[in-house]
Amino acid sequence: MIRLFTTILLLAFLPCRSQEFLGTWYMVNRSGLIEFSITRDSIKTRQLFTDFTPKDKAQQSSNYIKMVKLGDRTLLISKSQEDTLKFSATALINLNDKKYFQIAWNHPDTVTEDIETLIRIHQNDHRQLLGYYVFSEYYIDSLKQMKPLDSLSLSDFKNYLAVYIDKVRLTEKDAAEYQTGYLSVFTYNFQLISQALYDIGFNPLQNTATTEAVYDKYHNDPDVKKILSSLSESE
Repeated sequence: MIRLFTTILLLAFLPCRSQEFLGTWYMVNRSGLIEFSITRDSIKTRQLFTDFTPKDKAQQSSNYIKMVKLGDRTLLISKSQEDTLKFSATALINLNDKKYFQIAWNHPDTVTEDIETLIRIHQNDHRQLLGYYVFSEYYIDSLKQMKPLDSLSLSDFKNYLAVYIDKVRLTEKDAAEYQTGYLSVFTYNFQLISQALYDIGFNPLQNTATTEAVYDKYHNDPDVKKILSSLSESE
Protein backbone atom coordinates (compact mmCIF):
# COMPACT_ATOMS: atom_id res chain seq x y z
CA MET A 1 0.00 0.00 0.00
CA ILE A 2 2.80 2.43 0.89
CA ARG A 3 4.59 1.64 -2.36
CA LEU A 4 1.34 2.19 -4.30
CA PHE A 5 0.80 5.55 -2.59
CA THR A 6 4.36 6.60 -3.44
CA THR A 7 3.84 5.64 -7.07
CA ILE A 8 0.62 7.67 -7.23
CA LEU A 9 2.41 10.63 -5.66
CA LEU A 10 5.17 10.48 -8.24
CA LEU A 11 2.68 10.22 -11.10
CA ALA A 12 0.88 13.27 -9.78
CA PHE A 13 4.08 15.28 -10.12
CA LEU A 14 5.45 14.03 -13.39
CA PRO A 15 7.28 16.76 -15.34
CA CYS A 16 4.75 19.17 -16.82
CA ARG A 17 5.16 22.06 -19.26
CA SER A 18 8.92 21.63 -18.99
CA GLN A 19 9.23 22.22 -22.73
CA GLU A 20 8.26 25.85 -22.11
CA PHE A 21 11.55 26.36 -20.31
CA LEU A 22 13.67 24.73 -23.01
CA GLY A 23 15.78 27.05 -25.14
CA THR A 24 18.19 29.93 -24.67
CA TRP A 25 17.65 32.59 -22.02
CA TYR A 26 19.53 35.62 -20.70
CA MET A 27 19.90 37.11 -17.24
CA VAL A 28 21.31 40.59 -16.62
CA ASN A 29 24.11 41.05 -14.10
CA ARG A 30 26.43 43.90 -13.08
CA SER A 31 28.96 43.37 -15.85
CA GLY A 32 26.88 41.93 -18.66
CA LEU A 33 24.74 38.85 -19.16
CA ILE A 34 24.56 35.19 -18.27
CA GLU A 35 23.31 32.95 -21.07
CA PHE A 36 21.35 29.82 -20.11
CA SER A 37 20.86 27.02 -22.64
CA ILE A 38 18.27 24.64 -21.18
CA THR A 39 17.77 21.18 -22.69
CA ARG A 40 15.70 18.24 -21.44
CA ASP A 41 18.44 17.09 -19.09
CA SER A 42 21.06 19.83 -18.73
CA ILE A 43 21.73 23.54 -18.37
CA LYS A 44 24.74 25.19 -20.01
CA THR A 45 25.78 28.69 -18.93
CA ARG A 46 28.28 31.19 -20.23
CA GLN A 47 29.07 34.81 -19.44
CA LEU A 48 28.59 37.53 -22.04
CA PHE A 49 29.20 41.24 -22.32
CA THR A 50 26.16 43.52 -22.67
CA ASP A 51 26.57 43.43 -26.48
CA PHE A 52 26.21 39.61 -26.31
CA THR A 53 29.82 38.86 -27.21
CA PRO A 54 31.23 36.05 -25.03
CA LYS A 55 33.68 36.71 -22.23
CA ASP A 56 36.92 34.77 -22.05
CA LYS A 57 35.51 32.32 -19.54
CA ALA A 58 34.73 28.65 -19.99
CA GLN A 59 31.15 27.53 -20.53
CA GLN A 60 29.74 25.58 -17.60
CA SER A 61 27.34 22.66 -17.80
CA SER A 62 25.28 20.78 -15.22
CA ASN A 63 22.72 18.00 -15.47
CA TYR A 64 19.34 17.86 -13.80
CA ILE A 65 17.01 14.93 -13.20
CA LYS A 66 13.62 16.41 -14.05
CA MET A 67 11.27 19.37 -13.77
CA VAL A 68 8.20 19.13 -11.53
CA LYS A 69 5.33 21.62 -11.78
CA LEU A 70 3.77 22.72 -8.49
CA GLY A 71 1.21 25.45 -7.85
CA ASP A 72 3.38 28.56 -7.93
CA ARG A 73 6.70 27.14 -9.06
CA THR A 74 8.41 24.60 -11.28
CA LEU A 75 11.16 22.68 -9.52
CA LEU A 76 14.30 21.87 -11.43
CA ILE A 77 15.55 18.89 -9.44
CA SER A 78 19.16 17.75 -9.50
CA LYS A 79 21.68 15.91 -7.37
CA SER A 80 23.25 18.08 -4.70
CA GLN A 81 26.66 19.46 -5.62
CA GLU A 82 27.82 18.89 -2.03
CA ASP A 83 26.49 15.32 -1.74
CA THR A 84 25.56 13.44 -4.91
CA LEU A 85 23.50 10.95 -2.87
CA LYS A 86 21.07 13.75 -2.01
CA PHE A 87 18.79 16.05 -4.01
CA SER A 88 18.25 19.79 -4.29
CA ALA A 89 15.97 22.00 -6.34
CA THR A 90 15.97 25.34 -8.10
CA ALA A 91 12.56 27.04 -8.27
CA LEU A 92 11.48 28.59 -11.56
CA ILE A 93 8.56 31.02 -11.23
CA ASN A 94 6.35 33.45 -13.15
CA LEU A 95 6.76 32.12 -16.68
CA ASN A 96 5.40 35.01 -18.75
CA ASP A 97 4.25 34.08 -22.27
CA LYS A 98 7.72 32.85 -23.27
CA LYS A 99 9.04 36.38 -22.63
CA TYR A 100 10.74 35.63 -19.36
CA PHE A 101 10.62 33.62 -16.18
CA GLN A 102 12.28 34.10 -12.82
CA ILE A 103 14.81 32.00 -10.93
CA ALA A 104 13.78 32.29 -7.30
CA TRP A 105 16.44 33.44 -4.88
CA ASN A 106 14.43 32.91 -1.69
CA HIS A 107 13.01 29.40 -2.04
CA PRO A 108 13.88 26.79 0.63
CA ASP A 109 17.58 26.02 0.30
CA THR A 110 17.04 22.39 1.22
CA VAL A 111 18.88 19.15 0.49
CA THR A 112 17.00 15.87 0.98
CA GLU A 113 17.68 12.17 0.63
CA ASP A 114 14.76 11.60 -1.74
CA ILE A 115 12.84 13.59 -4.32
CA GLU A 116 9.43 13.03 -2.72
CA THR A 117 10.51 14.81 0.48
CA LEU A 118 11.91 17.69 -1.53
CA ILE A 119 8.59 18.08 -3.36
CA ARG A 120 6.61 18.03 -0.11
CA ILE A 121 8.82 20.74 1.40
CA HIS A 122 8.11 23.02 -1.55
CA GLN A 123 4.40 22.16 -1.48
CA ASN A 124 4.27 23.39 2.10
CA ASP A 125 6.26 26.55 1.42
CA HIS A 126 3.88 29.49 1.03
CA ARG A 127 6.21 32.47 1.00
CA GLN A 128 6.08 34.96 -1.86
CA LEU A 129 8.92 33.94 -4.14
CA LEU A 130 11.26 36.59 -5.52
CA GLY A 131 13.80 36.04 -8.25
CA TYR A 132 16.01 37.00 -11.14
CA TYR A 133 14.41 37.92 -14.48
CA VAL A 134 15.59 35.53 -17.19
CA PHE A 135 14.63 36.69 -20.69
CA SER A 136 13.94 34.47 -23.71
CA GLU A 137 16.20 34.72 -26.74
CA TYR A 138 13.04 35.50 -28.75
CA TYR A 139 12.29 38.51 -26.56
CA ILE A 140 15.72 40.15 -26.65
CA ASP A 141 15.02 42.25 -29.77
CA SER A 142 11.88 43.59 -28.09
CA LEU A 143 13.93 44.55 -25.03
CA LYS A 144 16.37 46.42 -27.24
CA GLN A 145 13.45 48.37 -28.71
CA MET A 146 12.30 49.58 -25.29
CA LYS A 147 13.10 53.16 -24.32
CA PRO A 148 16.86 53.72 -24.09
CA LEU A 149 18.33 54.58 -20.72
CA ASP A 150 19.86 57.83 -21.97
CA SER A 151 16.33 59.14 -22.63
CA LEU A 152 15.33 58.71 -18.97
CA SER A 153 14.00 62.08 -17.78
CA LEU A 154 14.04 63.37 -14.20
CA SER A 155 10.36 62.45 -13.89
CA ASP A 156 11.13 58.97 -15.24
CA PHE A 157 13.99 58.64 -12.77
CA LYS A 158 11.73 59.45 -9.83
CA ASN A 159 9.23 56.87 -11.10
CA TYR A 160 12.05 54.35 -11.43
CA LEU A 161 13.23 55.08 -7.88
CA ALA A 162 9.73 54.47 -6.49
CA VAL A 163 9.57 51.05 -8.18
CA TYR A 164 13.15 50.19 -7.24
CA ILE A 165 12.69 51.15 -3.59
CA ASP A 166 9.51 49.04 -3.35
CA LYS A 167 11.51 46.07 -4.62
CA VAL A 168 14.34 46.71 -2.17
CA ARG A 169 11.96 46.94 0.78
CA LEU A 170 10.12 43.78 -0.25
CA THR A 171 13.43 41.94 -0.51
CA GLU A 172 14.59 43.31 2.85
CA LYS A 173 11.33 42.26 4.49
CA ASP A 174 11.64 38.76 3.07
CA ALA A 175 15.28 38.52 4.16
CA ALA A 176 14.32 39.51 7.71
CA GLU A 177 11.62 36.84 7.83
CA TYR A 178 13.64 34.04 6.23
CA GLN A 179 17.17 34.73 7.40
CA THR A 180 18.54 31.20 7.11
CA GLY A 181 20.62 30.91 3.94
CA TYR A 182 19.55 34.37 2.75
CA LEU A 183 22.22 36.59 1.27
CA SER A 184 22.48 40.35 1.68
CA VAL A 185 20.07 42.47 -0.38
CA PHE A 186 23.22 43.96 -1.94
CA THR A 187 23.69 40.63 -3.71
CA TYR A 188 20.49 41.24 -5.65
CA ASN A 189 20.78 45.01 -5.98
CA PHE A 190 21.72 45.22 -9.65
CA GLN A 191 19.00 42.74 -10.55
CA LEU A 192 16.47 44.96 -8.75
CA ILE A 193 17.76 47.95 -10.74
CA SER A 194 17.32 46.06 -14.01
CA GLN A 195 13.85 44.84 -13.02
CA ALA A 196 12.69 48.33 -12.08
CA LEU A 197 13.84 49.70 -15.44
CA TYR A 198 11.98 46.92 -17.25
CA ASP A 199 8.85 47.49 -15.19
CA ILE A 200 8.67 51.18 -16.19
CA GLY A 201 9.30 50.46 -19.87
CA PHE A 202 13.05 51.02 -20.27
CA ASN A 203 15.64 48.66 -21.73
CA PRO A 204 16.86 46.49 -18.82
CA LEU A 205 19.96 45.25 -20.67
CA GLN A 206 22.32 47.50 -18.74
CA ASN A 207 25.51 47.28 -16.71
CA THR A 208 26.99 49.16 -13.76
CA ALA A 209 28.49 51.91 -15.92
CA THR A 210 25.26 52.76 -17.75
CA THR A 211 23.11 52.82 -14.63
CA GLU A 212 25.61 54.82 -12.57
CA ALA A 213 25.64 57.47 -15.30
CA VAL A 214 21.91 58.06 -14.71
CA TYR A 215 22.39 58.32 -10.94
CA ASP A 216 25.23 60.80 -11.50
CA LYS A 217 22.96 62.86 -13.75
CA TYR A 218 20.12 63.27 -11.26
CA HIS A 219 21.45 62.61 -7.75
CA ASN A 220 21.77 66.33 -6.90
CA ASP A 221 18.09 67.03 -7.53
CA PRO A 222 16.46 67.96 -4.16
CA ASP A 223 13.56 65.52 -4.59
CA VAL A 224 15.91 62.73 -5.58
CA LYS A 225 18.06 63.43 -2.53
CA LYS A 226 15.00 63.07 -0.29
CA ILE A 227 13.99 59.81 -1.94
CA LEU A 228 17.48 58.33 -1.65
CA SER A 229 17.74 59.57 1.93
CA SER A 230 14.51 57.78 2.85
CA LEU A 231 15.96 54.57 1.43
CA SER A 232 19.16 54.96 3.46
CA GLU A 233 17.19 55.60 6.65
CA SER A 234 15.19 52.41 6.20
CA GLU A 235 18.29 50.23 5.85
